[in-house]
Amino acid sequence: MSASKTIAKMKSWKGLKEGPAVDKAIINPWNKVMKRNCKSETTPWCAITVASCFIQVGKSVVTGYSKSAGCKQQKAYYVKYKRFIKKGVRPAAGFVIF
Repeated sequence: MSASKTIAKMKSWKGLKEGPAVDKAIINPWNKVMKRNCKSETTPWCAITVASCFIQVGKSVVTGYSKSAGCKQQKAYYVKYKRFIKKGVRPAAGFVIF
């Protein structure tokens, strides 16, 4: 996965509003992989956005990125695998900031 591919995917979602547009671009691809049926109007989609981006550009949990739909679950994943860095550390290439 290249940074430019990830950035391009995130930029393609700029300006989307909660509802059908977000569901189609962000949540439905996540639902397909996770075998769920979430909708943006009933599910907080901040963490799903990060997970869906990784899914759509080719990352998965086995390569070190969480596919979880929740911030608490994503944090727990990164803590468990010693990939969580607390405040005060300058971000570097490859960091996930959410």
